[in-house]
Amino acid sequence: MNFLIKPYESVGLVQLGMTPKQVRRALKCSPSTFVNPDSFEISDHSGVLGLNIGYRAPNHLCDRILLFRPASPIFQNRSLLKRLSMEKL
Repeated sequence: MNFLIKPYESVGLVQLGMTPKQVRRALKCSPSTFVNPDSFEISDHSGVLGLNIGYRAPNHLCDRILLFRPASPIFQNRSLLKRLSMEKL
């Protein structure tokens, strides 16, 4: 799945500041959810989408979005995973 990156705003349909419920509804999936017992932060993981989303306690709003294969991150109309690391954007 292609994920268009808008810095400090969104990655695909996931916007920073969304609740877990809003993210799950937007993605139409039920990711695996993990709770950090030390900080009570929540993170959702979807290997099918290649997505890991973190929610900061205490209000649990999305504050970080991590992408990995099979996700296809797009930034400035260029695929980030189909590039050599030394190529300029």
